[in-house]
This record gives sequence, C-alpha cells and structure tokens, in this order.
Amino acid sequence: MLEEEFVTPAQARELRRARNGVCGVGRRDVVGLMDAFGRPDFILKSPLGRYDGDIYNAYFDVVTKAPGCYGPASYWDTEVKPLVTRMRG
Repeated sequence: MLEEEFVTPAQARELRRARNGVCGVGRRDVVGLMDAFGRPDFILKSPLGRYDGDIYNAYFDVVTKAPGCYGPASYWDTEVKPLVTRMRG
C-alpha cells in the first residue's frame, strides 16, 4: 500500500502497529477459538494448526505442492494486470 501511495509512511507505520497489536492479542486465544468450532485437525487440513509450532515450513510445503503454484496465477491477465496497469498509468 505504501509503494503504490495508498497510504503515507506515517499511516503505514500506524497500520503495522495496529496489526501487530491485534495479532498479539489474538494469538493466545486462536487455538481455543478454532477448537470451539469443533472441526478436527484432519478435516481442516491447515498447516497453521500444528502442535509443534513449525507452521512456516509446513505452510511452505503445502503451497509449493499446490498445482500451478509457480508462475502467474490463471486470473493474472484478466483481473490483476488491468488493475495494476490502470493504477500506474
């Protein structure tokens, strides 16, 4: 958002502080909140809900094994590129 000048540098710093604050508050409750929905881990298939805490390696493995994960997304030319071109033009 900063690079495309949607926000000022001061606004970007404040957004980062606010995001980190919300994440810090929610972090201690997230497992309990997800467990409250009663969905077993094997159904969620989320690499983020690991008991060993190694979410980054697990998430990277999931993403890189997904079909078509390398190269531009199938919707790039029709959805994203026109927006980027319009914003820069």
